[in-house]
Amino acid sequence: MRVCGKPLLLWTISQLAQQGVGRFIVVVSAQASDIITRSLQRSYILPGVTIEIVEQQLPLGPGQALACAAPYLLPGRVLVALGDTLFSERLPLYGNWIGTAQVDGGEQWCRVETNGDSQITGFFDKCPSPAHVNLAAVGLYHFDDAMLFSQCARETTDEGKRLHGEYQISSILDEYRRYRPLYAHLVSTWRDCGDIHNFAQANRSPLGTRVKNAIVIDQMGILTKRDSDPAMRERVQWYKELNDRHILVAPRLIEINQEKNYFRIEHLDLPTLGEIYLYDPILPVQMKLICAGLLETMRELVWPLVKSVDASDLIMRCRSMYIDKLIRRFDACLLNRQLSSCRSLEINGIPTVKPNEALHYLTSKLERVIQAPLPGFIHGDLHFSNILYSLRYDYFRLIDPRGNFSGPGTSGGDIRYDLSKLRHSYHGLYDAITNDLFVVKELDPGRYLFHLGVNRLDYVTLLDGLLESQGYDLDSIRLIEISFFLSMLPCHTDHPDRQLAFLLRALQMITDYMCEHN
Repeated sequence: MRVCGKPLLLWTISQLAQQGVGRFIVVVSAQASDIITRSLQRSYILPGVTIEIVEQQLPLGPGQALACAAPYLLPGRVLVALGDTLFSERLPLYGNWIGTAQVDGGEQWCRVETNGDSQITGFFDKCPSPAHVNLAAVGLYHFDDAMLFSQCARETTDEGKRLHGEYQISSILDEYRRYRPLYAHLVSTWRDCGDIHNFAQANRSPLGTRVKNAIVIDQMGILTKRDSDPAMRERVQWYKELNDRHILVAPRLIEINQEKNYFRIEHLDLPTLGEIYLYDPILPVQMKLICAGLLETMRELVWPLVKSVDASDLIMRCRSMYIDKLIRRFDACLLNRQLSSCRSLEINGIPTVKPNEALHYLTSKLERVIQAPLPGFIHGDLHFSNILYSLRYDYFRLIDPRGNFSGPGTSGGDIRYDLSKLRHSYHGLYDAITNDLFVVKELDPGRYLFHLGVNRLDYVTLLDGLLESQGYDLDSIRLIEISFFLSMLPCHTDHPDRQLAFLLRALQMITDYMCEHN
């Protein structure tokens, strides 16, 4: 089950791994065991993170699932997260608590009764509760004594303490609080994915969307995007240009309201290439065929829409996009200055250039790159997560265009910009970082641990070969790709771990490039 394109299980694991959790026990049905194991092996293999799969042979309720995990627990603390619970906040990894949230009517929840000190005094599990009990358990639990919790889980099932015909977690909690007090902890970002309506609501919510780009999808399948960015006009114009020419490579534009800063387009329930590349069991040769089809679509239907571009003007705009913007954004990022001030820099024990050195080298190389643009009607943000693809019928739809190339009304730009966006997905693994499929840690000043959970080297070889076989200059594309990772840093201050990951990835790539060319 995926929420906003990412497997729900990986939402939980990646969220907790970035909070320092290193060992996971995942209880699954016997039928799902192989599927989940393969999914984790494809998308989340990281040093310092171990994931053990435990099979629940009989579906006798969540309490029995926890009893299956009990023999695998080690002395210390344990956090329990149910598979249909979604959250996006840091949790206190100490104490004895139950995650809660305020809910309105209905008996589908396990309600939690507390006293004035937030200590839990009772449970009403899927049954009527007093009017004053409006807290529900949200599927997150923390226990300071894993061995006591294990004992309570086994005793609950051994003694046949069933509720509603199954073993419930509330029975284990009642047993545990005989020995330790339990407290309610408010989880403000909780979203329930346990039924079809809540699951749909979680997918409609703008997870990870920047505030200025709020997205709403209604029940008629219409997507409304509120965009306070002054460039909204250019984004809308890009859609309109394709719609007016009846070129079906983007969703249909339904309404534009410039005054209220929103537009409406049809929503297409298709996976993105980012989802397919990260999570689906697709072979490298299949991915090459998909990307070859994408390049053919762009080459025949999209890029030629600009018939003529002034060469000197395009070179000037390339300078603005590739060099001037890079320097401006580099200077705006405090993290660059912090790492540049280190005496030396290492990533995973390997010496790496510092950000200021990377910027100096990169801008000098880009001076050559800007002199040979390839003019075309570009998308401007053609990474994998902005490309919808039908595996069944083999067609594409492009979403979220940039809409201009260094200035309003300039959708005519450098085709290499689009090609470099593709490479920063399949090689730079931009989408893996935005999906939090990584671990990053500062060991000492100037020494960092950074690993991505996906490995796509076989794909990179084939896709680089595809670009070169079609006559594109891979060296220029690589340099532009690296500039993207340095240039995007100020846009990710709301996610410090991602921002650091983007910077370290850029430094890895520029170091590799410099070693190859020295």
